[in-house]
Amino acid sequence: MFIGKSGLEKLLIGEHKNERDKILSNEISWNALWNDFYKKALRWNQKKIFDVFGSNKPVETGLQTNFPETHNDRHRLLYGEFLRQYHERLAFDITYFGFPGSENKNLFKNIDKNVCDRNIKDMIGIVARSHRMNLRNHDLEEYIRNHPYNPIDYDIPIY
Repeated sequence: MFIGKSGLEKLLIGEHKNERDKILSNEISWNALWNDFYKKALRWNQKKIFDVFGSNKPVETGLQTNFPETHNDRHRLLYGEFLRQYHERLAFDITYFGFPGSENKNLFKNIDKNVCDRNIKDMIGIVARSHRMNLRNHDLEEYIRNHPYNPIDYDIPIY
């Protein structure tokens, strides 16, 4: 999965920073996820720093709310580690909010609406999201139980 600089900025500190699915009550905003990740990154031990960056130079300060005009390799590695940890959440959110970036690209805009309606997008999103969720999670079960679609109607066994 690739996200460009403008999309990353919008996701972490810009117009998309507060997006979250309100049905899954454990969801927090992208900005809150970034702030939590960054605070932890500032306290990484030498092994973790080396694993991410390939050197022992500490994590750069000031990135929590300041998005650099130009990114160096260390910025890209730090943001990449963040996205790696939350890639399933990003895939889920893309089905709801579109792809964050200069045009907030809708990946489904050229697909026949009869073939890929909101319900199928929801199923795609929840399958992506489930990669890091406890499948016995009360919120996930409630989400599926209270959703207006029936996966069997679409011949898609998502649970």
